[in-house]
Amino acid sequence: MEWKKFSESKVELPDEIIEKLADGFSDATNGLVSIVVNEIALDSKLRGSVLQTKFQFSLYLVSEFLDNFSYRILMFGYDINLYPVTVRINADILSDLNLKDPFILKHDSYDQESFTKLIKSIFETNSFENTVTGIMKIANRNKLPY
Repeated sequence: MEWKKFSESKVELPDEIIEKLADGFSDATNGLVSIVVNEIALDSKLRGSVLQTKFQFSLYLVSEFLDNFSYRILMFGYDINLYPVTVRINADILSDLNLKDPFILKHDSYDQESFTKLIKSIFETNSFENTVTGIMKIANRNKLPY
């Protein structure tokens, strides 16, 4: 058998899309808040994940001025085909999104475009903004004077 030449998929990884969208966020908060994407550890996946996907990540808001604090915005996961992406959204943010059923915490993004649109809409919610500005207020209070 003669094989055709394979090439890597042109589709962007969901975690890379989020990192691109988050670019400049820390500057927008005067360095008080950052967005961090962390891969979920294997032992957590084995204990029974709500995502039921092979590659799983969490998206957090963190501040270097708040020790041991993180606010999980969402969890997302995908399998070897990359899409659909399963997204489990924080309940406070979910209520702002006007999805068909706000009680279902999972959302499937079936392609790169719908996933990008969903993440942008999450970053534009009132709940996200209120959380960021609240973290900024507390972090600014804890910031050491120079």
